[in-house]
Amino acid sequence: MKRRNAPDRGLPPGRTRAFTLTELLAAIAVVSVLAALLFPAFAQARDKARASSCLSNGKQIGLSYLMYMQDHDGGLPLSNHSGGLASWIQSCQPYIRDRGVYRCPSDASATPWARTEEEWSDAQIRTVRRSSYFLNAWLAGSNRFGADGSVVTPALVIYLAESADDSGSDHFHPMCWGAADPEYPGCARSPALWDDARGETREIALRRHQEGSNYLYLDGHAYWARWGQVYWQDAARGVYEGGFDPRQ
Repeated sequence: MKRRNAPDRGLPPGRTRAFTLTELLAAIAVVSVLAALLFPAFAQARDKARASSCLSNGKQIGLSYLMYMQDHDGGLPLSNHSGGLASWIQSCQPYIRDRGVYRCPSDASATPWARTEEEWSDAQIRTVRRSSYFLNAWLAGSNRFGADGSVVTPALVIYLAESADDSGSDHFHPMCWGAADPEYPGCARSPALWDDARGETREIALRRHQEGSNYLYLDGHAYWARWGQVYWQDAARGVYEGGFDPRQ
C-alpha cells in the first residue's frame, strides 16, 4: 500500500510553510553577490559588441575612400579646410550612402548630430557633430601626402581615428602634437590639441573601448590599439608622430 507524505503537524490543514525573514535576507544576499559578479561581465560584453560595430564602420569608410581614389586619379578626399561640402565626410558619402556608418555606438557626444543636408554645410560645421571618425590632416587631398603612392608604407600610417567627443571638425593635427615637428615649426602645442601633463593628444578618443581605440590605416585595414602602441617619436628617421606620420 502506497504511503502518503505526512502533513506538517505544525501548520493548520491546507497551509504550507513560508520562508522566514532570515531565509529571505540570505536569498537576497546571494542574488546581490551574483549580480555584482555578472553585471561587469555583461557591461564588458556590451562594450566589446559596440567596439566591433565601431571597427566595422571604420572598415566601411576605408572601402569608401579607396573607391574615391579610384574615381579621382589616386587623390585622397579633402578635409573641411577646403570647405564643408568638400570634406571627406561628404565626398565619401556616395560610396557609403548610410550616414549611420559615421557614428560609433560608443560615441557619447552631447553636441547634436547633423540631420539635414543644411546641417552638413559650411554654416553649421562647428555647431553639429558629423562623424565619430576624423581624418589625419597629413593625408588630406590638398596635402603633399594626399595622393596614392605619396606614402611609402600605407599599411603603417593611420588614416582615420576615433575623434574626441563633441568636436565639429573632420580631421586631427598630428603635426601639432608632442615634439616640435621641423616641417611645422610654427605649429604651437595648443592645450586644445595636446595634454602636456599626460603626454597625449586631446583630439582622439584614446580610451573609448577598453582603454584603447579603433584606427583605420591607409591601406584599408583597421584594428584596436592603445595610445602607446600608435604614438612615438624617432627623430633619427624623421618620424615625429608615430603611426600618424606618413614620413616613416
